[in-house]
Amino acid sequence: MCRSKLPDYYLAGGVITQTIWNHLLDRPLLDQVKDLDVIYFAAETKNKQLDQEQTLNRYSSHNYPIDLKNQALVHQWYENKFGLTVDP
Repeated sequence: MCRSKLPDYYLAGGVITQTIWNHLLDRPLLDQVKDLDVIYFAAETKNKQLDQEQTLNRYSSHNYPIDLKNQALVHQWYENKFGLTVDP
């Protein structure tokens, strides 16, 4: 991810939970992992986020799609997806 130049990005979501369960159950660590959730916070547009995601997926050296989310934009789509509003 060094090509991305994303500010303060980190891995989050299901990949963390699934990896912990896999370790506890003595399974391969990435068993049942479908994608890698990467989050960050930056003042930018949704289009810039999509460009960043495409770049990360193009240059990744693994077979897991990257689902990139800019936490600064969550308030713009959260209500449509989950029915609840969140503050910016």
